[in-house]
Amino acid sequence: MKLSTKIKSIVLVIALLAALASVFVGCIPAKLEKIVGTYKLITDTNQKYEQETVDRIETYGIESYLVITGNDYGYYVYKDNYSSVTCKEVSLSYAKNDDDEITSVTYSTGISTDQHSFNVNAQKEGTFLVASWPSASKLIDAFEKKYKKVSDATDLSYVKTLYPDMPVYPYATYIYDGMYYAEIATPNTNFADYIYKFYDVDVPGGSATCYYALKADKTPITERNLPLTFIRNESTSKPETMKIGEIPFTLENESPVRELTIPIQDVNADVKEYLYQFYDPDVNPDDGYEAYFLGLIEEYENSLQEKAE
Repeated sequence: MKLSTKIKSIVLVIALLAALASVFVGCIPAKLEKIVGTYKLITDTNQKYEQETVDRIETYGIESYLVITGNDYGYYVYKDNYSSVTCKEVSLSYAKNDDDEITSVTYSTGISTDQHSFNVNAQKEGTFLVASWPSASKLIDAFEKKYKKVSDATDLSYVKTLYPDMPVYPYATYIYDGMYYAEIATPNTNFADYIYKFYDVDVPGGSATCYYALKADKTPITERNLPLTFIRNESTSKPETMKIGEIPFTLENESPVRELTIPIQDVNADVKEYLYQFYDPDVNPDDGYEAYFLGLIEEYENSLQEKAE
């Protein structure tokens, strides 16, 4: 029984080594000056266990580019049939061999463990970045992604000829783009001075819009073009603080929050105000939020009447 288990383990290791070997077959390293440039996604396939291979480019209309600068940061561009084009600044790292040639390139969007590695395959036909897994199993899908170098441009000049109006997100900031609602974290009762407060954060544009109504006068207010800035960690370059106008929000677990003091029952209390991503399937951002905000004011007025009764 023990022998059988040992044999199975050996067979498994051999299979894994064979698979890994096939992944790295065709890896042709090159000097950094040869691999820098703009790459276009030309192959993106996926196969689940005992299923047909899916061509993701054809099925989902995927278009993607990588800009390898040779420095610590580059760009990742993506669009498909369901999402408009976006460009994210990414961190880059390079693996080298003993001849100082680049064997692989890894990029990261800076969010959690989002990393993607590609082997360098520098051929006469062109320079490619390739990631693949040869065969599907119950544990892992088979896949192949291949980017081909299409320009020597190490900036966004080539990509902008294709997508001149694409938004560009600075490193590790794209998750902070969008609409937020503010909420003061106190138990059971809403002690905020406002009926509602929302921030529409435009990261690529470097600005934000604040919508709010105070309980004191129940009047909807809009403050536009508030400067949006990020304060970064010196070692990781990831944002630690998001500043909207003059108000700083620390980014705890990638969630904006700030500490403030408010009067609660004649006592100054230290509380936290959180910004939560807002989504309501009944609210279409293209139609604006005015009707929704007026509805919140109406709900607040009705709650006052119910208390009075």
